[in-house]
Amino acid sequence: MKEIFFFLLFAIFLCEFGCEIPEKEIKPVADTICNDDTTFNFKDFVFELHLQGIKYPDIVLRQACLESGYFTSKIWREKNNPFGLYHTIDSTHGEYILFNDWKSSVAYYKSWQDKRYKGGDYYEFLEKVGYAKDTAYLDAVRSIDLRNLSGK
Repeated sequence: MKEIFFFLLFAIFLCEFGCEIPEKEIKPVADTICNDDTTFNFKDFVFELHLQGIKYPDIVLRQACLESGYFTSKIWREKNNPFGLYHTIDSTHGEYILFNDWKSSVAYYKSWQDKRYKGGDYYEFLEKVGYAKDTAYLDAVRSIDLRNLSGK
């Protein structure tokens, strides 16, 4: 019953933000993932994207899955950084941003998005701002099928 409620809540959010509704229920890698002794719930992450008003939450969720290795990477575990957000120190050095918790990383992404995104195709925007150095990044993000997360 609880799973049906969360799925319906997720579907309502998808409809409200104009995202495609999956043909079948999204099944995360696991309902909960440990992140430095705190419990992370995939459904809470999706909810937080919508709660904080992230534009194109389906694309941003794909970015988080890719950047965090489906919420298993060292950067995710040690820095609460699901988006691979990076701070440049100088022209040759930088470091991944450390967040107090993963919700703070979502808030940071929202702030970053609000400052830079002015409309239009979100994938083109990510390319234009140079979100990733890898030229295959956007193809990799696009290829993530949110309906099949349990298979990853």
